[in-house]
Amino acid sequence: MTDLQRNALLEAGVEIDEALERCMNNENLYFRCLSKFIEDTNYDKLIQAIESGDAGTAFEASHGLKGVCLNLGLSALCIPVSEIVEVFRNGSLDYRPENFEALKIGYERTINTLKNIL
Repeated sequence: MTDLQRNALLEAGVEIDEALERCMNNENLYFRCLSKFIEDTNYDKLIQAIESGDAGTAFEASHGLKGVCLNLGLSALCIPVSEIVEVFRNGSLDYRPENFEALKIGYERTINTLKNIL
């Protein structure tokens, strides 16, 4: 991992060392997993579920997104998505808009960072 890549990931709120441990300290594996995150559809499914008022699908998508974020060390996304998951878990769509906005901003920032360094 180059210094540029490391610094960009750290600035995006990525817990690199913890995530690398999950990947047996294999940077190539970790970067392959990060590139798969760009293709992950859970965020899009979450948006669609919210727009259609489907709390069940919103829960499934947000829960999947949360798991991926935790495993990849994408800590900037973990707090807002975790809070949203708990709302949807109870079958409600009454999430706090500021949590969703933080998720949206963090997600876009993370995706842009990954696209720039991978």
